[in-house]
Amino acid sequence: MSERVTVRKISDQLDHSTISMTQDRHLGRRLTDRQTAEVLEGLFDPPDEK
Repeated sequence: MSERVTVRKISDQLDHSTISMTQDRHLGRRLTDRQTAEVLEGLFDPPDEK
């Protein structure tokens, strides 16, 4: 079942104070480039122990 729900209703359900908070947090942009994502993830990986 595919029902449409307004961002306002989603925001209210999540108890967000603003619609923009919901949009930024949950309805934001998706991954567009796997290579860039891997580079960014690598920045947060702990260094190899040798």
